Amino acid sequence: MTLEGVWQLLIGAALLVFPGYAAISILRPRIDFGPIEELCLALGLSIGIVPLALYVSTLVGLVLTPAWAASLLAAAALASAGRIRHRWLDWRANQTGKLPAAGLALGLIFLGSLVARLLAVKGIAYPLWTDSYHHTMIAQLIVDTGRVPSSFEPYAPIHDFTYHFGFHALVAWFHWLTGVPVPRSVVVVGQVVNALVVPTTYLMGWRLFQDRLAGLVAAFITGLISHMPALFVNWGRYTQLSGQILLPAVIVLTLETLERQEPDTRLGILAGLSLAGLFLVHNRITLFFLVFAGLYTLARFPSSSNSISRKALLVGVGCIALTALVVDGPWIWRFFSGFGGVVVRQLVSGYQPQAFGGYFDWQLVQFVDHGARLGLWIFAGLGVVWGLIRRNRSVWLIFLWTLCLFAAANVNLIGIRPVFSTYIVIIWVYLPVALCIGFLSGRVYHLARARTGIRMVKYPVMELIAVVGLTLAGIAQVRYIAGLTEPQNGFVREADLEAMHWVRQNIPEDALFSIKAFFWTPTGAHGLDAGYWLPLLTGRETIIPPETYPSDGSAQYVSTVNKRIRALNDLTKTGGLWRVMQEYRITHIYMGNRPTDFDPEFFLEDPEHFELLYAKDDVWIFKVVG
Repeated sequence: MTLEGVWQLLIGAALLVFPGYAAISILRPRIDFGPIEELCLALGLSIGIVPLALYVSTLVGLVLTPAWAASLLAAAALASAGRIRHRWLDWRANQTGKLPAAGLALGLIFLGSLVARLLAVKGIAYPLWTDSYHHTMIAQLIVDTGRVPSSFEPYAPIHDFTYHFGFHALVAWFHWLTGVPVPRSVVVVGQVVNALVVPTTYLMGWRLFQDRLAGLVAAFITGLISHMPALFVNWGRYTQLSGQILLPAVIVLTLETLERQEPDTRLGILAGLSLAGLFLVHNRITLFFLVFAGLYTLARFPSSSNSISRKALLVGVGCIALTALVVDGPWIWRFFSGFGGVVVRQLVSGYQPQAFGGYFDWQLVQFVDHGARLGLWIFAGLGVVWGLIRRNRSVWLIFLWTLCLFAAANVNLIGIRPVFSTYIVIIWVYLPVALCIGFLSGRVYHLARARTGIRMVKYPVMELIAVVGLTLAGIAQVRYIAGLTEPQNGFVREADLEAMHWVRQNIPEDALFSIKAFFWTPTGAHGLDAGYWLPLLTGRETIIPPETYPSDGSAQYVSTVNKRIRALNDLTKTGGLWRVMQEYRITHIYMGNRPTDFDPEFFLEDPEHFELLYAKDDVWIFKVVG
């Protein structure tokens, strides 16, 4: 690795450690975590604290710059220094300088996961598939303005912005601090966040089952065994992934708050801040949390031993909710004036299949392809059965939580518009699967220890063998995880970048390009090759705005865009297509290096209406004559 690469990793580490640690240091909640667990909590929290910093700076009128970004990160590091030093000295005193086996194992798992994910994107300068385009655009808007975007202009004629922006804030911060181009920053930050599944899964498993082994096994599965969430790289769905990585930290803080015998306001505020950050990172994953919190509170309240503990529970719930609502209040208002309002109106009007097509459909094979491998499902099932029989509260909670989410995703069967699809739950389900396997592993180990009387901590050689074995298994899995990337999902390729340079030099700025379009729902389309990126990379407009246009675009604008795309897609004769292009003032056509069913021969056969301007390395650009 080059010195530049080492510097970028150090900056990335600082960005994902210090903001979360600063929040813990400033609020100083009474949490009885070891240094390893506290570090895991800080790593998860940073995913929500960074967008909160951008959000608050926007509210107060501050325009962030690279200098401001560096200053705020330095301030976070200073705020963290005292607590980190205290934890280090405490660890040295209690551990006599010996690194605990659990800490060493977790570090090895995380390192292997991070290396695998970075190897997976070696040489990939632009993130893959369709979601990556609007994620890169939003990050670029933050970089351009130093604020939370108020619209998609100048890259798209969409005058509102109510999309979540947490992941994009991380990307912008990384770009400001390192100078790495925004598209590559999306790739790098996305993969580093992906690797953080290891510490946050460990944290949740440790907290739910009060067992480090359960947390380690769950972390090992999500980091190096399961193909999920590593597969997220192929879809560019880094926003949902970021929410899923932050979610365990929010849950752990919530559990800590609600299980106190006496109210802890500072802890409740920290939990509320983490929830506020989660809403800025991903709206639907916030709903996942609310389902969990609701189930937990309903189960906890009747079992509280006395009125004092019930009061502490209610005060904790109120503190978390009030903090999140106060902090996110202006954004919640703005959200429901845009995308949130669209969803509410659809909920009121009921489920209308013609409006969503097959969006809410799912297939059983997706549970294996994009959920968890069959073997993991089997072991998770054994863990669930054991936990249910033994009446383990955490297993019951995970089981009911997962069932409720799948049920909520299928309420269209009774005429209600779901707020998220089954597929969105499927690509999250690796978390409960890993947690249940972690529980099973912990129970098996403790049962074996009880029967045999052998404890690994009494036999250092056994600890060493376990760590070495884990290391070898991890090394073997690194290649597997790194090989999950599908480069063919990339839209922007070297040939396209050369063509984009030609476009900037030779095509008028007021040009309107036709590109290949695909309707993923009846009301929303996206591009299928590098032509989709033309507005961001060349400043030229295309017939398709970013994929979020059905949410933030006006009803008239969405209707106009969709009508134009359908008119172009439905024609099979060049003469008719030329007339439609004239009607919509389309001036050029772009066909990217990524293969689609756009055939250049179709246009070459009619030079009277379509003039070939550029043809190189399977990239074609035509001018619409007249």
